[in-house]
Amino acid sequence: MHLARLAGGYPACRQCPHRHQVEGLSSRLAKRTAQLRRAAGPADWFHEEGAGGGLHEGFNADFAGRLAAAFGVLLRDWLPPDPANPAVVVAGDGRAWTQELLAAAAERLRWAACDVIELGAATAPALAWAVAHWRADGGFYLGNPSGRAHAAGVKFFLSKARPVSAGDALSAIRRAVDHPPRRPARRFGAARGHGGAPHYLERFTAAFHGLRPLRFALQTTCRPFVAAVDRLLEDTACRVIAVDAIGGPGWPPAESQVHFAIAVDDDGERCRLWDERGQPVSLSRLLLIAAARGDALAGRTVAVGCEISAAAAARLTALGARLVRCGHLRAETYQALVKQQAALGADSAGRIWHTAGGHLAADALVTLAILLGRLSGDDRPLSQVLDAELRDH
Repeated sequence: MHLARLAGGYPACRQCPHRHQVEGLSSRLAKRTAQLRRAAGPADWFHEEGAGGGLHEGFNADFAGRLAAAFGVLLRDWLPPDPANPAVVVAGDGRAWTQELLAAAAERLRWAACDVIELGAATAPALAWAVAHWRADGGFYLGNPSGRAHAAGVKFFLSKARPVSAGDALSAIRRAVDHPPRRPARRFGAARGHGGAPHYLERFTAAFHGLRPLRFALQTTCRPFVAAVDRLLEDTACRVIAVDAIGGPGWPPAESQVHFAIAVDDDGERCRLWDERGQPVSLSRLLLIAAARGDALAGRTVAVGCEISAAAAARLTALGARLVRCGHLRAETYQALVKQQAALGADSAGRIWHTAGGHLAADALVTLAILLGRLSGDDRPLSQVLDAELRDH
């Protein structure tokens, strides 16, 4: 049994104390098992913004459940004593196998005496909105921030949709996964479904009204983001062209005639932009697009955790904004935005943070809504709109 599992790449064999005992295997299988032992495992799955790994690496329902149990138990420890169970919103990216992982995670959160609110298929920003809007104590998102096939990742949120990044909280979760915690109470938490996605999208109704017939290419592996865009644009003359890749020689195709192209990743938190000529738009210029409503920046703060061009900084200052530096992690950007009561933010990973409507999150859908509104109010192509912004200031 030992040799069969070792040769077959059984995930648990990577941590087994007998994993080096390969006597009896052929030289080819012995070499293969050595490679598997060096492959990523639970100790390697944690990163600065959560945890993630591949299905074939062992990132499975059992591990998702261990993550959820650790988070649920720790969440109870972090909160003030309360007879009521902590409420945790859970959501996923809608893929079949991540739904299996999410079901296991929800069950383990209930084991940890947390009440689970199931949002269904949604983006990470939609889950963050639900955590804040419903005043939940935490959020557990299971998606695919890397965009790799057969990969999954988990993001954790605390109350008010504060993201958990590298630091004490994430380190505590990692320790609790390695050393499973005791069950905090002899009762299961409740579970209920909540179709929160439509409520989240109601915020965008006005922004997606009265748009001119724009065509744009969209590249993303985030299915809930595609579903949200399709729903918001169904009563408009805009057209979305789904593509597998953006940029490189021959882009954009002459027949596409797109006004711009956008790639969305990191579970709907981050986007990258290309203009109508196929030229990439820098993060500095993307930040200027997000600041399109200049009157909203007067006397407000913009938090930046990345380098922006001198021209973009001058433009933001001309709009009355005060620029402050912040750390590169999601949690650090969030903290800076709250502390400074900032109107806008950008981090080093390329996420644009918005605070409109009292909801603070990195949300590519908000950036897309602003971009569509900006181009609908101007007949010029995107490249000229951006050039004019920098030339005039």
